[in-house]
Amino acid sequence: MFARDQFHVKCKPHAIRDWSFSVIEVETGSFEIFIEPLRRQSDGTLAFLDFDATEFAERLDEELEEKRVLHIDRVNILGLEALFSYPLSEPEPNLNRVLMAITRLWQYLGEQEVPLTWKTRSGLIGALPKALGAAWEHIGNRLELEIEIPSIEDKVVAQLTPGEGGPVSARLRLIRAMRKRGAHVILRLAPLVPMINDGQQSLEAVMGAAKEAGATGVEVRYLTMLRGKQPRIWSQLSRMQREMMRSCFARSSWEAGTHYNSRGRLSGSRKMLPAEVREQGHRRAKEIAAQFGLRLIVPNILKSKKSTRPESAVSIVPSAASLLPQPAANLNQESGIQLSFIDDLLENS
Repeated sequence: MFARDQFHVKCKPHAIRDWSFSVIEVETGSFEIFIEPLRRQSDGTLAFLDFDATEFAERLDEELEEKRVLHIDRVNILGLEALFSYPLSEPEPNLNRVLMAITRLWQYLGEQEVPLTWKTRSGLIGALPKALGAAWEHIGNRLELEIEIPSIEDKVVAQLTPGEGGPVSARLRLIRAMRKRGAHVILRLAPLVPMINDGQQSLEAVMGAAKEAGATGVEVRYLTMLRGKQPRIWSQLSRMQREMMRSCFARSSWEAGTHYNSRGRLSGSRKMLPAEVREQGHRRAKEIAAQFGLRLIVPNILKSKKSTRPESAVSIVPSAASLLPQPAANLNQESGIQLSFIDDLLENS
């Protein structure tokens, strides 16, 4: 969890011109935007996107023209775990400023006729600011929450995904909050690891809890070992768990190249579990998903530019011109309206 006192002294705003976002061809002829509005830098500080609609549209036009992209099929918001690691209702100036910027981004994207996906490990702790909830509600069923919960047990979650991210109970609260505002929710069971979190009881527990909270689909994805992240994951596991993982990956070799995961493009060496191990787990997950009435999604990660979205998903293809500045949103700095954290602006989710 991100240390609270770092929000006082280590939050740095960045303008659009200084911020990178990616336009990626996820499958032939299908382009998506990936934006990470809040990220930790190498020196430990948090950098956040100080969102401005006009600058964003100008920067996007330049990016699309450079890559000769005419249509955007989806916008993906990545992360935001640090922002949602503790109650948003506490009056801390830097937290307030970050939340205002993020809410402006959601409001702007809500005005565009393009599907949105929020890929996150975040959880909702405490009350939800009404302005943020209203932005989600305005987007409604064009918004999809893709939330990662690899286990119902917090200890297992911390082992498999060390770093920032909310506790399981808070992630389930976020599912309820998003469903209440019309969003679709996909549970991401990832990473799955044989003999750690892919057993019958483990899958039933997390799928059942997610379904009760409002999830309508589940994506299962077995662990793909990235060479750079292997030591960090290894350090979180017990000796017996490390030995089990070594035996699972023993027959696999490192593959070099550029790969695509749920958060965009990855470069470097990776090692995948044997196909028969993954297929057996997929069959088990399919049976349990059917038991709970969840739509199962199994990405074809063997093909770099293959969409992980099911064929039945809604796909709106707007022109690039539709991603242009709209009239000033409610939280535009020019309007003088600021986010407040007094009780009457908060609601339970």
